Parts: sequence; C-alpha cells; structure tokens
Amino acid sequence: MQSLYFFAQVLGDKLHGHPGHELVTSMGHSLDALKLLLDGLLDVSRLDAGAVEPSVTECAVGPLLDRLAAEYGPQAEGQGLRLRVVPTSLWARTDPMLLERILRNLIENALRYTERGGVVVGCRRGNGVLRIEVADSGVGVPEELQQAVFEEFFQIGNQERDRAKGLGLGLAIVKRLAGLLGHTVALRSWPGRGSVFSVELPSVRPRAILRRSGPDRANDDGQGLVVVIDDEAIVLLSLRTLLEQWGYEVVAAVSAEEAVDVLHGLGRLPDLIIADYRLREGRTGVEAIRDIHGVCGVRIPAVVLTGDTAPERITEIRGAGFRLVHKPITPHILRELLKPAA
Repeated sequence: MQSLYFFAQVLGDKLHGHPGHELVTSMGHSLDALKLLLDGLLDVSRLDAGAVEPSVTECAVGPLLDRLAAEYGPQAEGQGLRLRVVPTSLWARTDPMLLERILRNLIENALRYTERGGVVVGCRRGNGVLRIEVADSGVGVPEELQQAVFEEFFQIGNQERDRAKGLGLGLAIVKRLAGLLGHTVALRSWPGRGSVFSVELPSVRPRAILRRSGPDRANDDGQGLVVVIDDEAIVLLSLRTLLEQWGYEVVAAVSAEEAVDVLHGLGRLPDLIIADYRLREGRTGVEAIRDIHGVCGVRIPAVVLTGDTAPERITEIRGAGFRLVHKPITPHILRELLKPAA
C-alpha cells in the first residue's frame, strides 16, 4: 500500500492534463478509503490491547485549536460550511497528541454530518475542569441512539454505506482515547438541529508560550538533500522517484553503510534522514540513523518509518529522539516530514 501511494502520486503528476488523470484521481480516492479503514482498525486494536501509553503534560489549548482551524477551514468552506474556533488562552493537563486525535475525530464527524450552517469549537472552564466543545448544526442524534454512536461501525442515516460519511470508527476511537486519558466525553443533541460533543479534562494555570523567533522555511522549492534507507526495493524506488520529482536530491540506500559511502562521495551533510525500522541483517533504522550522525558529527533531523505498533517499538524510537511515523504514509504527510530539508 505504501508503494502504491507513491507510485500513484508520480503517475498522477506525469499524467497531468491527460484524459487518464481522472482514473489516477479515482485510484487515489480508493487508496484514501483503504487507509482510513486500516488506520481506524489499527487504532482500535492498539487501544484495546493497551499498546498506547499517554504522555501527559501541561499544554496550551489555543495553538492546537488554531492549527485545527487552519487545517479544516478550507474543507468546511469547500462544503459550503463555516468552521469557527473561539480563541482561548486556557491550558490543560493532557497528552497533546492524543487530545489532538480526539478533536480531529470530533471535527471530522461534525463536518461529515452537517449540510448547512457550520461548526463551532470553543472552551469553557469551571471548578478545575476545562471543557472543549465541538458544536454543529447537523442532522442530530436521537436520544435513544446517543450511546450507540460511540460503538464501532455504527452510523446514523448511512444505509447506502457512503464512504464519504466515514466508517463508523471515529467516535469509537474518541471514547477509547478519552477513557485512556481519564477524560470525559459527552454528547448533547437535538435531531434536525445539531449536536454538541464535548471532552472534559483538568484545567491548569496558564503560562507564557514560547514562540519561534524567525519565519518558517518553506519546502516548495525542494532544494534539500534527503537520505532514504529501506531494504524493500519497491518502497525505496517509489519514495526516491517521488522525492526527485518534487525537486529533492536523494541518497537512496538499503543500509547505513551504503548511505555513508555515498555521502562521503558527495562531501555534503544531508538535511533529513528517512529510515525504515527493520533493515537487513537484524539492523534497525534507529541504528542506521545513529551511524550517519556519527560520521556527520552533527544531529541531522531524522524520521523512522514502521508498520510495527508494539509499545516497546514506539518507546525505543521516541526515546532515541527521532520522529516516529507509521506506514502507510500519504504524500501529504511526506511533504510535512520534508520541512526540515526545505
């Protein structure tokens, strides 16, 4: 599936303006639907197996909501809806990454079941509790079904199994994540008028937010040097082909030793390292990245790709200080990973 994503992107770029481009676009939609199902099933199984360990800290809620507004605003506008996020300076105690996943699922669910009006996301505080609400003007949920919507594969008003309305896993994941964090999820709804989903979490005293001193570098020009290490030839080829098409210089290797040899020949430091976790001869991507760091003399930004969701694997990669991304990744996510190489 990973190589299919990359090859489909390359093919779509090459067929731009060609009658066959529409078929590639349809193939992309099918891949997105497959990834949605795969990601949802993996999330549910990981949560049920206790494989997700929260990393709880104190964090500002405002920047998270701003990011979600920037990401989902265009989607809402494309549907003829308005997405509004009420500014807040409140802080909470939670796992920021898992809270973001909860809110993403709630916003996506609201947009999916709203045809007119819009969605409002805002916060309320009281008695040491912060409540984040996602309110929509959608179809609403009858009272007798308000608990059932948090079960797997349950959907309202989707007898035709329209995949544009999701797969019925989003709210099930929300319920599990909230339970894992000790947060409370609630639903108030009025059929035909809309719904308000809310998540309650501990509120903490606000602190100053550290801000970036300079402008972010854009990656549109793609002038960086990226090292890619993967012992799967088809994945290595597809990833290299896509990166080069985007304008990046690529060192593609099946091992750290091969990558180091090429870098010595170039006489240059890479801007980013992307390594698969499982490599040949029992080696790992973590070890490969450390080998490259050793010869470079500096710590290069690095990403480890893996399909392994075991908790010890997650702990190992994050403990090494590298970014962990689970396969399959979409071209959009790949572009985000490439920002350090811009």
